[in-house]
Amino acid sequence: MRCRQLIASLSLLLACALLAGEAAGALKTHAIFTSNMVIQRDKPIMIWGWADKGAKIDVQFGDQKAQATAEGEVGRWEVTFPAQEANATGQKLIVKSADETVEMDNILIGDVWVANGQSNMAFSLDKTTNSDFERTQANLPLLRHFRIKTNEQAALQTDIPAEAVINGGWEVSTPETALGFSAIGYYFGSRVQRALQIPIGVISNARDGASIESMVPAHKFAEHPLAAAYKAHVDQRIAAFDPRAKALEKWQNQVNRAKSKGLPEDKWPPKPLDAENLASWDIPGKSPSDAASCYNGMFGVFKGFNIKGVLFHQGYNNAMFSNCRPKRYRVLMKLMVEGWRGEFNPERSGSTGCVPLAGPFPRFTA
Repeated sequence: MRCRQLIASLSLLLACALLAGEAAGALKTHAIFTSNMVIQRDKPIMIWGWADKGAKIDVQFGDQKAQATAEGEVGRWEVTFPAQEANATGQKLIVKSADETVEMDNILIGDVWVANGQSNMAFSLDKTTNSDFERTQANLPLLRHFRIKTNEQAALQTDIPAEAVINGGWEVSTPETALGFSAIGYYFGSRVQRALQIPIGVISNARDGASIESMVPAHKFAEHPLAAAYKAHVDQRIAAFDPRAKALEKWQNQVNRAKSKGLPEDKWPPKPLDAENLASWDIPGKSPSDAASCYNGMFGVFKGFNIKGVLFHQGYNNAMFSNCRPKRYRVLMKLMVEGWRGEFNPERSGSTGCVPLAGPFPRFTA
């Protein structure tokens, strides 16, 4: 019990420290905004970020201007510009506050797609058959890509940490850069871009080995008994979790494996001082197998940024061994799509905040 109280106290102190850090931070925009980005056409353009509390913010996008005030303890500000039609001419985004300026250029207006799922979607173009052939055709200045690295979280985040943004932000497709794009995202985006002749942006936020549970927004689990029971089980695991005990258990397993291979003691892994050897897989609520974890840090984290739609490729992790629960998968798939629509396309969601998937749905017997 004392261990749990200590963990809770340390977590509270860390949260306060982070909050104070945000409040005192310099002028910044959300990490989704960088040079070379694509902004969704025909939708209001919301731009937001943080600055010192009370600071006056001037924002210019192209020839349009707006002002805002950094509000609340974290100094959040936002402005909204009218929707624009597709535009392949690069525009500047300039954000100023007192003597601070953030400037971005070569921003286009077109369609933005999110490439979500597990390793099949994360799989990069350079690992595919005929990637050399595709590379020769990848000089596509109107195709842009933004890739989010692994960033599962137990609570919904407000921004993407710099270390989780691959190559610093949006990249223009070239024979060199395209090989690092999500393969499915590239094949889809390049074909759509050539067909529509408008800018196309692809945000890749797939997580290797992720289960569907991690991709459903947290509030949706309360809407179905099967999902609610699962979420209650996760919450119980979080409440009972002892990171130090888990770290020691993991270390002991590593030692046992070393012993079984006949390795001498000086070749065994060092005993952890705290929870330093834990990965997200070991932490209830943060594991990519647990409720909302990938949504919290890799999708909902840029809520407010309009998109055209989502490409989704996932299922293997929910088809293996004890994870194979088709009834629950069917429920979670519906809740996931409803949640995404409610969060990213609220005008379609009606008064309930969601739109049901079009039926009929397949029937499962197990």
